[in-house]
Amino acid sequence: MSSETIDKEEFECVFRTYYKRMYYFASQFVSDDEAVRDIVSESFMAAWNHRKGIDRARIVSYIYTCVKNKSLTHAKKIQNDMPLDNISSADISSDEVEQWREKEQQYEEIEQEIGRMSERTRFVLNECYLKGHTYKEVAGMLDITTDGVKKHITKALAVLRAHFNIDKYKK
Repeated sequence: MSSETIDKEEFECVFRTYYKRMYYFASQFVSDDEAVRDIVSESFMAAWNHRKGIDRARIVSYIYTCVKNKSLTHAKKIQNDMPLDNISSADISSDEVEQWREKEQQYEEIEQEIGRMSERTRFVLNECYLKGHTYKEVAGMLDITTDGVKKHITKALAVLRAHFNIDKYKK
């Protein structure tokens, strides 16, 4: 992969693609929504400010690491009310890093599977699950029935379940 500096357009694409994931990731460590937004925003800003020293293929990993470190620092500061200089990012175990990598791989697989779906099914899934619109709202956007929206959701979830063999765990 290229080690060129990521440009503004590419970085904006990374931001749009990963902001919600980073927000969810940080919220696993920090319960204050405003603090989570600050942590994620600061992490993206750090990545942008240091982009010349970051391989474009590693930018997402860099942001995840920033989010995790900032989240842990914030959580420990709140929990222990200790000075920030006593907190180290070395507190992240190798097991946690491996779990994070596995989750990232799963996210990538989900994105790939969604990318293979029809444009309309992707749209319905995005609007309902990522943007939080109701079936009725999405039906209105597409001029279809709510049953049509349900069929797209059912089809999309079936594809994801099949890919991840979710049914194999059912008794």
